[in-house]
Amino acid sequence: MKFQVKSSGQYLNILNASNDNGATACQGNTPTTANFDWSLEPSKTAGGYFLIKVKSSGQYLNILNAAQNNGALACQGNTPTTDNFLWQFIPAGGAYFKLQVKSSGQYLNILNAGMNNGDVACQGNTPTTDNFLWKIV
Repeated sequence: MKFQVKSSGQYLNILNASNDNGATACQGNTPTTANFDWSLEPSKTAGGYFLIKVKSSGQYLNILNAAQNNGALACQGNTPTTDNFLWQFIPAGGAYFKLQVKSSGQYLNILNAGMNNGDVACQGNTPTTDNFLWKIV
C-alpha cells in the first residue's frame, strides 16, 4: 500500500531508498519503487496501534529518538520496541485519516505543508491542515 498526503498529492517514502537505520521519511512524486510501499503489522502490545513497515529496507516508520517536540523528524528504524514506532489511524472524513504516534500523541505530517519532492515528514501537534491528512492508495 502507499500513503498519499492530501496537501501535495505526493507519497510517503524513505528518502533515496536508503537502507540505513534512521534514514529520513519524506514525500515523493514518483511512487514506483519499493521505498514507497508499506505494510501494516498490528501491535502485540497496544490495542488499536500498528507498526508501519517499508518494503525496501524492512524497517519501520518512527519518530527519531522518540522525540517529544513539534517538528521532530520521522524516519525508518530497525528496532520497533518502543512507543515511537506505534501508530494509530484516526478517521478524518471521507477516505482520509490522521496518523497519531503513541509516544508523543502528535501526528504525522509534511513539514510546513511543503509541496516539493523530498520535503520531510515529521510529527506535529496542530493537525488542522491538509498536510496532516493521508489516504491509502
